[in-house]
Amino acid sequence: MTGSTSARVATVLAAVSTLAVLAVTGVAVTAYTHRDGAPAADGPSSTSASPSPTESPSSTAPPVSEREHVFDDGQFVVGDRGDNAMFEVPSSADDWTTQSSDTVLYYLGKDGKAAVGVAGPAVFRDGYCKTADTASNRGFVGFTRSATGLAARAANEQLSADWVAAISLNEDLKTSSPHTPVVTEEITLDDGSTAVRSTSRITVTDRTPCDAPAVDFALVSLDTGDAVANLVMVRDAEAPDVLDDELAGQILGTLHRVLG
Repeated sequence: MTGSTSARVATVLAAVSTLAVLAVTGVAVTAYTHRDGAPAADGPSSTSASPSPTESPSSTAPPVSEREHVFDDGQFVVGDRGDNAMFEVPSSADDWTTQSSDTVLYYLGKDGKAAVGVAGPAVFRDGYCKTADTASNRGFVGFTRSATGLAARAANEQLSADWVAAISLNEDLKTSSPHTPVVTEEITLDDGSTAVRSTSRITVTDRTPCDAPAVDFALVSLDTGDAVANLVMVRDAEAPDVLDDELAGQILGTLHRVLG
């Protein structure tokens, strides 16, 4: 899978992020060690059990039937109460697949353990690499969690460092591919809200046949009242049929608060 990230997030993220959903509920899980999405040799490739309704993002999501679409036949993705936010991706006809809220996509760090992750991500061009023995896609976007009590900029800076280190981590879980400096700036979302966005590009030095030459990372953090929503996007770059910059920006711009 694109952006098979494996950042080192330490115990704080493991306790309060989507990884907590994994630990508490035993939801469906997929682990990756690198950008194209080959499951980790030493990690679980898939595990399933019934999620707890108190932990499932769908159990706390507000209704979205009256939301105005940005994309024709677009698909809304709603975070849980800890995010208090939602975003939109294009339709399934445009090669976007939304995963169920009890599915966690997480990544391994240098210690071989789960690090950062997203629950219920939206995936672009799922299964595009027909020669792959494992899952593949051109990108994904979803909510990730920071430590509680952090302001939007602090959360963004912390998570960006973790995710970029993760995406850069090579298959050996020891060496890393180079990346551009993380650029952090304030942006205005579609609804007029001010958010913080960080971006970086990783040049993949240990490519597999399904890997793109580069991977683009973006993280948008928005103060949603009692929480900070952190929307992460990881996508292939410098390859055919990848998600272009304009559309990626449009998707990130749809992030907005959902509760009063």
